[in-house]
Amino acid sequence: MVTSNDVRRAAIRAAAVLALCVSLAACTGEEAPSENSAATAGNPDACKQVDAPMQDIPTSDTEPQMRIPQPPGWERSTEFDNDITRFALLGSDSSAPQNIVTVSLGILPEPADADMQTILDDLKTEMITVLDANDMRTNYVTTATTVCGQPARVHTSEGTLPGRTVTGLHVVTQHEGNVYWAQVVVGVKPDNPTYKREADTIVSGFQMVPPRPDA
Repeated sequence: MVTSNDVRRAAIRAAAVLALCVSLAACTGEEAPSENSAATAGNPDACKQVDAPMQDIPTSDTEPQMRIPQPPGWERSTEFDNDITRFALLGSDSSAPQNIVTVSLGILPEPADADMQTILDDLKTEMITVLDANDMRTNYVTTATTVCGQPARVHTSEGTLPGRTVTGLHVVTQHEGNVYWAQVVVGVKPDNPTYKREADTIVSGFQMVPPRPDA
């Protein structure tokens, strides 16, 4: 019998695996051949506004600023925080929350004028490879989008984690010659319009912009 704690552990494992995927992709160091879609720094005026309180995500003075919507019923958790995973929210709908959000950030070994669309393709390839190695289904639907004017991809799957819809957002940006990637992973119980709406709000309202001017 699968318990709620088992489901929660599986959700955490899925989020951790997705963070690992991007970490592995960052270690490949592949250079993109095109300069047609080089990363640009985020523009606060281009960030999508959503109907939910925004929470600042802790970063250093030299890293991009990140903010994320926090719908009612989602609570901040620090138990997953590390050098890669910078932020997490857990749904508080039960004593063993079964909805989870994680946000990861890192630097890619790419030149600032590298082709960002190619990098996003590489990130997805690495993600699928690691998921396959962990016996997770990889029937992802990918959609191109932007976050505060920066290139991004949304990956959605209902088969990677049994009983959950998993959405991953990859964003790439540049600042002071560094190319940063950010990843938001949201896992929620399916067939619940409220959870789906909250997941969409979290993903679409995520913001990443340059460090503060006085940094």
